[in-house]
Amino acid sequence: MTATDPDSLEARAVFTVEATEHPDRAALVALYEATGGGPGTNWLSDYPLWHWSGVTVNRDGRVIELKLNVRKLTGSIPPELGNLAELKVLDLSRNALTGPIPPELVNLASLETLDLGWNDLPGSIPPELGNFASLRKLDLSYNELTEPIPPELGNLASLEELYLGGYADDGGNNLTGPIPPELGNLASLERLDLSHNRLTGPIPPELGNLASLRGLGLGGNELTGPIPPELANLASLESLYLGGKLVGGGHAAAPKLSPNVLTGSIPPELGNLANLRSLTLRRSAVTGPIPPELGNLASLERLDLANNELTGPIPPELANLANLRSLGLAGNRDLCAPADPQFRAWLLDRRVIVSPCPSNPDARLLPLALMRADGNGMTLELPQDLNGSAVSVSDPGVVAATLAQFWLELVPLGIGRADVELVPSGGGSPAVATVAVREAVGTFGIDIVMEQPAPLGFEETMVEAADWWSSALNGTEWEDRTAHCSGYATATADELLIGAAHRAGPLSGGAIATARPCFRAVSVGDSTILEPMGGRVTAGPLAVHSRDIMRHEIGHILGLVGLTGLVTRDFETDRDWGHFIGPRAVEAYRAGGGDPDLPGVPLPVTKGYHWCAPGEIMSVCGGSWNRVSDGLSVAALADLGFTVDMTKATPWRRVGGAAAAAMGGEPFREVVEVRIVPGPVPE
Repeated sequence: MTATDPDSLEARAVFTVEATEHPDRAALVALYEATGGGPGTNWLSDYPLWHWSGVTVNRDGRVIELKLNVRKLTGSIPPELGNLAELKVLDLSRNALTGPIPPELVNLASLETLDLGWNDLPGSIPPELGNFASLRKLDLSYNELTEPIPPELGNLASLEELYLGGYADDGGNNLTGPIPPELGNLASLERLDLSHNRLTGPIPPELGNLASLRGLGLGGNELTGPIPPELANLASLESLYLGGKLVGGGHAAAPKLSPNVLTGSIPPELGNLANLRSLTLRRSAVTGPIPPELGNLASLERLDLANNELTGPIPPELANLANLRSLGLAGNRDLCAPADPQFRAWLLDRRVIVSPCPSNPDARLLPLALMRADGNGMTLELPQDLNGSAVSVSDPGVVAATLAQFWLELVPLGIGRADVELVPSGGGSPAVATVAVREAVGTFGIDIVMEQPAPLGFEETMVEAADWWSSALNGTEWEDRTAHCSGYATATADELLIGAAHRAGPLSGGAIATARPCFRAVSVGDSTILEPMGGRVTAGPLAVHSRDIMRHEIGHILGLVGLTGLVTRDFETDRDWGHFIGPRAVEAYRAGGGDPDLPGVPLPVTKGYHWCAPGEIMSVCGGSWNRVSDGLSVAALADLGFTVDMTKATPWRRVGGAAAAAMGGEPFREVVEVRIVPGPVPE
């Protein structure tokens, strides 16, 4: 180096610069090579390390943060990363890394965050990880880890977050064995998630020592034993998840239930968790009553106690939960809603699937009869041991009830509700059939027989849907006939009789509700006539409170399959469109600028007698149902402003025997004649 001043004086010095490799470079190169160059294209360049993607250094140039999450890294974690002496944050999450967790990482004495979640890391958790003196966050969730949780993790005195699990939809790990009670020593811990593993044994009461804990997730395991009341000591707790999980199956097969099998009841001490916002005990096998102390959880927003073995009345104190947004109680067969009308209204507002508490717990429940005041009544089929029973009615002004062998005959007398009690002559438990008589809507009568116990809201939903149809089909007459549906009710009347049942589990085919007509087969010569005798609706939990779904299912019972002359099909193009040719609809379509050359209103029709028209009651669009059907339902006709005169409907005919052979062996088809007359468009 030479320097010259203005007076031409010159000074010269010669020195040597010796280049040495950065002490952290070798570890980063090892990571680059182990993961196939995944960290980034600018790695291994001559630029300083802080130019390398995902690398942060301190003033001395030492690597303190290595954040390479969501980089599609493959391969394994090299043990050389344990040489990054100043590293504080190591985040390799959400990649596809495999291979074991190297125990050499314990050499990272300054490490505060170790996040290896959402990878495919197999094997066990190295017990050496318990030596991290400064570690504040350890995330190993969503991997393929196995074997027990090392108790040495209880030595992480500075740890605030520990994640070793996952969620049901994505899976967690496969850790086995008990929960180490040593985890109760983590005095600074705020988040502990061990959910969705294969952990066994009891919940350690030592977890109640985690005074700073805000979130505790132990659900989706195979834990046993009681819920420790010591968990009520977690004064800062905001979320408690002890529920089970559904695993395997997906859409192709039925999933298997893998719950925690906790014994005993819900500790009333949990009502002391003033900061708790979410309590999930779904599928945890808890028994006994719901403690009324849960009504003290003023901050609670979510309470999920579904699919357990809880019993008794739901405590009205739950209505004190002013911040509650979600309440799950379905699937508890012996849980019921008390008679308090205000509390039942509160439950209905939250769409709770639970049955009312019976007025007489010792009595057998017979079907609920929902009749119109203008109807001719119905009969309920009874068990044989009730033959000859003594019959009494709580309000004789509502219904007249008489016993005829194995049938209970009911005749409506006035608006109201009454219990009909049958006491067997030979002794035994009494039986009670509840009867509700409602005012008539329109002239098209629909009576309902509902299996018991039925959840809150199901009766109201069915009645509202039935009365909607009565209004839509006002002026329509149902031909007098003897109806028989599913063996439990008959009626000789001009009403349509509908049976209704609730199923707690999923319905066949993934449906949330199904409907089917009930038939009586009558042989006429070599043919068989099937007379429509009413129908039956089976609803799942999602349909119990859905007015539109119930209207849809009743529409199926009213539907007339094989109706010709109202829907045509373009056979030349064989496209999945029909044309509705009802005169009023066609007139309105053409007046609005519709193509006059078309035979009617273009309307896509799906499999069976669903329509594919947005907003229609019978609309089911999408999926694999893409062929045109010749089906048409009364539901769609009513939506389009028509009234169907049911007196013009002939019995549904099934051609068989010699007649079928004479017709070339045609398959089953229904032949129906229906006269369409103008009617008001329903609201």
